[in-house]
Amino acid sequence: MLTFFLCCCCCCRSIRVHTRADAIFRRERENGDIVHVPAYFGTRPQDINEVRDVDIDNIARELSDQVEHWNSRGSGFIIERVKNFVICITKFRPLHGPHTSPPQNVSRTNTVQLT
Repeated sequence: MLTFFLCCCCCCRSIRVHTRADAIFRRERENGDIVHVPAYFGTRPQDINEVRDVDIDNIARELSDQVEHWNSRGSGFIIERVKNFVICITKFRPLHGPHTSPPQNVSRTNTVQLT
């Protein structure tokens, strides 16, 4: 997977990566019925370039923390399966440096987008 991210960085110079996981949780009621509930989790975007690699440990930690928080309310649900796992990769062109000016469509609107 790291090789794939490196190939993307070579083509695009900088990329932004975030993940999304859809999971199914289950719980058995007192009468024996099983209840299934969907849950959706996502990570914050990571900016990746020639200097900075993707932090897979951070992705796993963020998703794990979200699952723990979801279960922290004492619901009694346990994760049954991950239904969908998506890695979103987009081109990223950070605006930085003394000679960088915003694109014309941004400068015409008199607005600034903070990331």
